[in-house]
Amino acid sequence: MISYQGEIRSLYDALLLIEAARISKIPTIKRRLTAFERQRYIKPNSIFIWNESTSNIRRWTDGKFWSDSKLFNNHFLIYHEKSSDAKN
Repeated sequence: MISYQGEIRSLYDALLLIEAARISKIPTIKRRLTAFERQRYIKPNSIFIWNESTSNIRRWTDGKFWSDSKLFNNHFLIYHEKSSDAKN
């Protein structure tokens, strides 16, 4: 279910993972995760890769509360998980 476990530190790292997924060297998710799967697999440094056209997933949703995005290193959007009582 998880495509990769670890950190992406550069654009090169991200491109390597995308290419590995494209040529089926690492798994991609084909559908939205169930509640059980979200609880089991979503944790720090878990990376999920999907193809929008084959999975029908356009936007990641996991039921958690996230901060606004911040641009990091001119290539990545970074989000931080917020506690459920800090929704706003």
